[in-house]
Amino acid sequence: MVPEDLLDGSLSWFYTNNGTLFRIKKPKYASKEEVCYIKGIFDEVELALSTEDGINPRTGRHYSEIIDVDTWVQKYLFELFFENGDMDYASMFYYKDADSTDSKLYAGTPWDYDLCLQNTMGPDCFPYFHEMYLRKELLQFEEVQTAFEHTYETMFAPFIQEDLDAYLAQKEQEISGTYGMNAIRWSKYSNTTKSYSAGYASLSANVDYLSKRLKASATALSNWIYDKDKYCVISFPESYQEFLVEKGTKTDFNLPIYADYVGLFDGWKDAEGHWYNHGAVVEKDMEYYADTLDLPQIFSADEAELMEMDFSRVSPELLKKMIVGLRRLRTGNQEALELPEPVVEVSGNTVTDEVVIRFLNYDGSLWQTLSVPRGSTLQQIPIPEWEDGIFVQWRRMDSAEHLDVNTYLLESTIYEAEWIYIPYLIENGLAISGKSIDEIDIEMLENVFKRFEE
Repeated sequence: MVPEDLLDGSLSWFYTNNGTLFRIKKPKYASKEEVCYIKGIFDEVELALSTEDGINPRTGRHYSEIIDVDTWVQKYLFELFFENGDMDYASMFYYKDADSTDSKLYAGTPWDYDLCLQNTMGPDCFPYFHEMYLRKELLQFEEVQTAFEHTYETMFAPFIQEDLDAYLAQKEQEISGTYGMNAIRWSKYSNTTKSYSAGYASLSANVDYLSKRLKASATALSNWIYDKDKYCVISFPESYQEFLVEKGTKTDFNLPIYADYVGLFDGWKDAEGHWYNHGAVVEKDMEYYADTLDLPQIFSADEAELMEMDFSRVSPELLKKMIVGLRRLRTGNQEALELPEPVVEVSGNTVTDEVVIRFLNYDGSLWQTLSVPRGSTLQQIPIPEWEDGIFVQWRRMDSAEHLDVNTYLLESTIYEAEWIYIPYLIENGLAISGKSIDEIDIEMLENVFKRFEE
């Protein structure tokens, strides 16, 4: 399974009837008959899983006669357990032997796990629950849910509870001799400091992280499997963040901010257009999508049209900085303000040595350096104030993991700011609207924005 941009010139591929794209790895040059054959199997199981009894109305075969349910369940659990950011996107492999050998379609093998265990998302302490291919459809059948629970009980839970720490200790010993060379090969070694300062500070820190992360994943996955009626998943796909919330409780997490390239972010809506209600009681799984006010439309509108737009949900800080950005662009004054120093409290000293955390400005220059106890967390995330933009979050330079108060600081790390860059936003809005900065009535915009602030 791959997105279109990862076809890489492949000659053998197909779309299933529900629109999922698959690339054929072997044979590399599949014949038309071979492509139609394997596509037909995927189409057959998709149709079977769309029925109440799981039977394909055209072929009369039950889904369990088409696929090997055990490997599909194992694959689903594997991806959830390791929080694989690719699980709904790419590198999901399936294989089919000749009908004379085996008539079923198998899931596997596991592949491409560089984007797992929070390497693309924040530390929400539960598995990444985006849908995988046909998982939701399969889990509607009671026998699959039972297989899901049984596989977790027999394959995953015993390993975590009994074998994980011993296994990690064994692997740490086995690879300790090559760890340094691996760090040099992948540019994690600093010739200046003679240390692995740009990556994990030590192999033991890496192992500690894996142990904590896998145990947290197992706990949450167990809750989701056995108490799924008690929990809901609130997800924000565009920001790669999801939250596991106990049903009947109120949401209390900080909402992510969405950085749009040509619109003013004004909140999150579900698929039916209902706004996210912070503090509302959660009763079911929900997905929310970023809503924005189109900047080219704003630049092209007169005052009456602007007053019909609702700016009440847009951050007042964003509205004010838009006006400042427009004025600076008109006068040609692009000099940025001096950046203030953050105030940060550190807690949770679990070990004696320290790690160095570096924060980079919007322009890539160093903003702040903190020395904190290894294994600690930040009680308060440093929030920069920049005239040119709105801060969104800190992201690691060597991965897409973002920093929050639950992040264990196990290694020396560099975080770069993700932010809404006002000049870029204005430039795109002007270009798409066909307007020049001199054609924008900045005073009118400011007056309209102020009315909504009141």
